[in-house]
Amino acid sequence: MIKLRGLILGLSLLILSGPVQAADAPVEAFFGVFQGETTFLTATGAKKRGISVSFSPAPNAMPGIDGVEVSWTTLSKRSDGSFSSKTHDAVFVPADPAETIFVAVSSSGKAEDIAKLEQGAGEGKDGGETVEPRSPRDPRGTAPYLWGRIKENTFSIYVVVVAEDGGYEIQVYNRTLTKEGMTLVYSRNRAGEHLKLLEAFLKRKDS
Repeated sequence: MIKLRGLILGLSLLILSGPVQAADAPVEAFFGVFQGETTFLTATGAKKRGISVSFSPAPNAMPGIDGVEVSWTTLSKRSDGSFSSKTHDAVFVPADPAETIFVAVSSSGKAEDIAKLEQGAGEGKDGGETVEPRSPRDPRGTAPYLWGRIKENTFSIYVVVVAEDGGYEIQVYNRTLTKEGMTLVYSRNRAGEHLKLLEAFLKRKDS
């Protein structure tokens, strides 16, 4: 009877405690270079695309604040046999003490995808920011807005762009650590309409 009561008590405590959630990985766990490829369908058939991404520390990304630099490259083969590549870089700094939410302080890339972020509104006579509430800026055609999030073993990067018609497009890069490397799930949506989904496995490159 005593053993039965102990078992019941143990099960009750387990139920009340709820499911145990995995801890969020530290940003340092993502540091390194990962390479792989993916196959996707086009109007002319299946195509392969090489993919690589690197995570590295960005010391003093902002005065007194260390960050993380993420650089990712896609490599595609043209119909004439030549190759084209696109590389994007972004530096993120933590937005919360737990270092699970990150904001981009700089980025680079082609204007139609990920452009250089604007560096503030300028300086006034007192050295502070110039605030012009009566002169709102048109969001169309401006640089995308980027932020990142670590959830368990996944580092997600979100890219939001305002279209010319006032709608929006969001791109999401979910990169999840595995024992062998990293999985990538990329999605692109425009005002709720699904446009693209890519999945790939990237192997960690030996340093």
